[in-house]
Amino acid sequence: MGKVYSKEKGELIEIVENIIEREGEQWKIPMICINQRNGYSMFTTVIPVDASHILFRRIPRDYDDPEGIQRALKDKKVDNIEKLIREDNRFTSPNAVVANLIMKEKDWGCSVEVDHNNSKIHYLTINLAAILSRLVDAEVDLEGFVKEEDNVMLGYLIDAHHRTEGMYQAGKMRFELPLTLYLKLPKEDMAKVFVDINQYQEKPSQIHTLAMRALSGTLSSVEEKANDILKMLNTETWSILKDRIKDVDSKRPAGMPKTYVNSSTFHALLHQQVLKHIKSSLSILNQTKLLNDYFKAWSVVFEEAWSDEKKHVLVKSMGFQIMMRLFSKIHSNAIIENNGGTPDFETYEIVINKALGGNQYMEIGEGDNKIKLPINWASEFYGGYSSGKGINSIVNVLTQHITNKLHV
Repeated sequence: MGKVYSKEKGELIEIVENIIEREGEQWKIPMICINQRNGYSMFTTVIPVDASHILFRRIPRDYDDPEGIQRALKDKKVDNIEKLIREDNRFTSPNAVVANLIMKEKDWGCSVEVDHNNSKIHYLTINLAAILSRLVDAEVDLEGFVKEEDNVMLGYLIDAHHRTEGMYQAGKMRFELPLTLYLKLPKEDMAKVFVDINQYQEKPSQIHTLAMRALSGTLSSVEEKANDILKMLNTETWSILKDRIKDVDSKRPAGMPKTYVNSSTFHALLHQQVLKHIKSSLSILNQTKLLNDYFKAWSVVFEEAWSDEKKHVLVKSMGFQIMMRLFSKIHSNAIIENNGGTPDFETYEIVINKALGGNQYMEIGEGDNKIKLPINWASEFYGGYSSGKGINSIVNVLTQHITNKLHV
């Protein structure tokens, strides 16, 4: 298995030569001492992306090394970071790279001294000439990777593997990153540091991420339009969805109604499934009112399902996925029903009622497994289809059902 987390010998040599050109053969780096626990030598400084690849070994836990410290490298995560840094000129990376320098065994390649005037300031000197010499003499395997990386590198990367690799792929060699550097940590303590960093770390919710993307101005034009419509549907008094879209993670204040769907789900459905089928010449307000008419029509045709969320799925995430994925089919038929004009509430109500209302059934499944489902959105019938695969099946069957009943 190739060392996808490392670099070939020739590439490592090129990295060292480039750093020598910038910093000289003896690279002196100022560091600030951090006092957190007795027995831990810990410092903060900065490191360019390319240097992180030559100073610190990457040892992800995989089939090559089941006792590795880092999580296994995921290409998709690396590619996403590369894409982000290439495309977003406002990108910054405030989180620290975390590494461990093996001082006593690596005195050929580095040394640390204390500033004469301030004991909080230390200086790490990297002997780049010695690293280069060892690299030139290093043996390689059949794929061109250095066989014994411990003989040419000074320590180990503990955290930030994906970030540094994504930036490297993006060609950001001199992009500086904060570095938290430990000295002489044994392997079990490196593992403990990784646990301390990641054990209770949670990704922000999609709700919060959407809100921050909107606040930072990083939504695409279509995403921004969808967000404007979502906010209007969730705040205007005339909207049937007022206060029903969950757009904040915190506990809802007393008196607010229960939400139907998360903002992230609703937003994705809006810009992926709905907006491309609405005339762009309509103002944002009129597009929002059109969608309000659409959902209001569903609420009238399926009044019981809309008002009784405990026993039905219509005003849950599953129901909104179905309603919004059926929008293009229902909207097209509503335009025909309205003689080519923009549909309104009455038109949507007529079309939805013709296509799905009046105690109709749909057939789902194949062969001996085919069953009839009443189109009433009752949880007792639809609860078993709440997975992505189940929702896809429902949408596909209903799409054909509508085509059979109506114009297109």
